[in-house]
Amino acid sequence: MKLKASNSIYILWALTSFIIHGFCPTSLAKVGLFVITSCLPQSIEWPIAILSSMILTLIASFQEDLLFLSALIYALPQVCQLQLDSTINLYLLIDIIWLILSGYFQSGQIELLFIISISFLSIWNISIYTKFSQLRENNFQLEKKCVALEQEISCIEASRLIPSFKRTAELVEKLKKLSNSLMPNASRQSLHARFKSEVQLDRPEILKRSASNEVSNSNFITNDEIKEIIASLISQDYLICNQGKIKASEFNLAEIGKNQMDLYTQVDDSLPETTVRAKHPEPGKSFFQRLTTMKSYCDDNESLSEALEELGTWDFDSFKLIEYVNNPAFEVGRFVFRTLGLTTTYDIDDHKLNRFLTAVESGYKKKNYYHNSLHAADVTASAVFLIQEGIELGNGLADIDIFSLIIAALCHDIGHPGVNNPFLVASKDPLAFKYNDQSVLEHMHTNTTFQILSEDKTNILVNLTKSDYQRFRKITIQTILGTDLQIHFDKLADFKSMLSKRLTFSDDKFKLLALQMCIKCADIGHGAKTLDLHKKWSNLITKEFFKQGDLERGHGFTVTPLCDKDSVIISKSQEGFLKVLVRPLFESWLEFLELHVNKENTEEALSSFHICITNIQSNIEFWDNEYRLFKEGKQEFFLDELLPPLLKKHSTQIMLPRFKYN
Repeated sequence: MKLKASNSIYILWALTSFIIHGFCPTSLAKVGLFVITSCLPQSIEWPIAILSSMILTLIASFQEDLLFLSALIYALPQVCQLQLDSTINLYLLIDIIWLILSGYFQSGQIELLFIISISFLSIWNISIYTKFSQLRENNFQLEKKCVALEQEISCIEASRLIPSFKRTAELVEKLKKLSNSLMPNASRQSLHARFKSEVQLDRPEILKRSASNEVSNSNFITNDEIKEIIASLISQDYLICNQGKIKASEFNLAEIGKNQMDLYTQVDDSLPETTVRAKHPEPGKSFFQRLTTMKSYCDDNESLSEALEELGTWDFDSFKLIEYVNNPAFEVGRFVFRTLGLTTTYDIDDHKLNRFLTAVESGYKKKNYYHNSLHAADVTASAVFLIQEGIELGNGLADIDIFSLIIAALCHDIGHPGVNNPFLVASKDPLAFKYNDQSVLEHMHTNTTFQILSEDKTNILVNLTKSDYQRFRKITIQTILGTDLQIHFDKLADFKSMLSKRLTFSDDKFKLLALQMCIKCADIGHGAKTLDLHKKWSNLITKEFFKQGDLERGHGFTVTPLCDKDSVIISKSQEGFLKVLVRPLFESWLEFLELHVNKENTEEALSSFHICITNIQSNIEFWDNEYRLFKEGKQEFFLDELLPPLLKKHSTQIMLPRFKYN
């Protein structure tokens, strides 16, 4: 029995009546009312409680009854959270009902004053509370305005402090000229002597830079200009360290940071009495500095060029690439950027693109059987097909969406260690601690991607607008995180739900989910490719699983079922993979195409995509038959004993020379 405000008063009332009057009819009536009101919903609980209490009070004429009735009347507005107007109307109604009942029972007229007093007291209390709430809300709004004004004041003060970027650039150029004019092999003493002679310290009038100076002498730098540089560094430090107080629209903090680094570098390298730093310190080189830039042989090798020309078809054979080169992600990435016009659209420097793709290629582990740069190349090729032959044929896909999908496809498994998330969690790997056991690998792939893009020499995003960069980052992060198979079924259920509502790309949440599903289809898409390609990929992923199973045995873990080479029936596991994961995903994508693609393109898109559905069914039939042969001891599919594909050397492979970063 749930104890509520009204029947709490009733139980006290009943107990009081038993103590004072013993077992009398009114005491038992109060107990009965307590039982009844405890079972009633709040909407009728209070009217029944007050009306019945009025009647009992008038019949019994006990003074304590009037007190408990007053308690019910007083508590009603607060418990039901009534506004002031509603409270006044309620009490008018209660007073009228009391008059009618007291007239009927021919008693209780004097008690009306007591009821009216209680009504007035409750109305006054509600009024005070309402005014207090309004004052508190007004105070909250004023505090918000004060915070906004403080931020504006901080922006104004910061804008007064910082020198203009143009002026700072002039000072940097001046420092460069001064640095170039000094002899590179001179000693500190000779440099200092030359600096003193060139700035002519014996002529103090030259050290004063007046506002009327129109031409700045590039052969020396004045004390005032040095002070300007120091002021610039201090004010820029203020902006960078107080980003929460600065409106993003007021300053480009990335530009300020770069500007500040330029100033620090020039001051450190150019002014006398400072230690000149080594240009290429060997011990402290970062991973990206140690990398050497790869060279594309697409234009030089006719066979490689012909293999890449097939990119854009669903059954693109990425295995052909590694017959000629050992850097498939690099070649596919460069080919896609050129053919889709991304380098032109986003003004990407060719050298930066090569360095970026080199870093991506090198980020994948060649020792992995499956999760290597060959898989990245294959997923990228599949993504191009799904974009061009489906998602792009509808409305609302922007260039930045395509750009983001290509980067996500290239980088979605970068740095993969060859084991899955549960293994990393079970082995207490540092990555699992870093990402709190949640989509560990996917978070790592995303983090690595943006680490590469944050390096100046590999930053192909440098010419993106602020809005494009924000969109790129959102899509890339979400699509890579969406490849976690542990959330596969949740994502698929959300996608089906949105399809049933017939949403369009005007709903950005639906659009983002569709982009995630695009990469998911590409990621596990080998199950929808020709049987020959599907068998090759199945061979590689199974060997990688078994390698993890051996590691699990070595660590004393329970071996994951799919990784146990002593018990896994490959044909059964692959059939389950196709039926449970691949087929439902591709059927949903087919439904998406039917709803999303423009009417004039629907037939083209569906006919191109039906090859995927056909391949899935053929592959299921193959594994089903293979399972029957396995039970008879006549299976045809066996794992090979070859090395991981990127560790094998082909006679036609070009041994790539590497070029140092400029």
